Amino acid sequence: MNTVSEEKLNAAVFDVFEKLVFMFGDVADKEEISQTLTEDYIHASMNFTGQSARGMFALAVPAETSMEIAANVLGVEQDDQLAAAQATDALKEVLNVICGNLLTSVAGEKAVFNLTVPVVSSLDAEGWSSLLDKLDTHAFLVDDSPVLVQFTYEGLCQ
Repeated sequence: MNTVSEEKLNAAVFDVFEKLVFMFGDVADKEEISQTLTEDYIHASMNFTGQSARGMFALAVPAETSMEIAANVLGVEQDDQLAAAQATDALKEVLNVICGNLLTSVAGEKAVFNLTVPVVSSLDAEGWSSLLDKLDTHAFLVDDSPVLVQFTYEGLCQ
């Protein structure tokens, strides 16, 4: 991924986390993130296609962070049962909004994309490490929680 796309990816991630989830992030070193392997993780992904582009966007967070995301989106306390019940749906919504913002930023306002329904799965520490090792995965710290974002594409304008 070139520098312009990386800057746009970072901007989309930070903007959505700040405005939708009320959490603040920063780019993280993958080595720093690799030392946080202590819990279960949630992975959400979706594919997209457009007139001359296609790709995949994914987001992975610790399971506890997904509940914090849901609580912030819903305006409830993190230990509220509603946050636990809506954790995967909230993560899907964050994924969807970041992906949409990023595609608009990279391809322009007039580009039309079809997005698949987000798919959520669990990751263990080994799955997290495997995702972290991929070249197209970017590491972030959002309110001190590790967040991985994977963005692969073919044919997008830069």
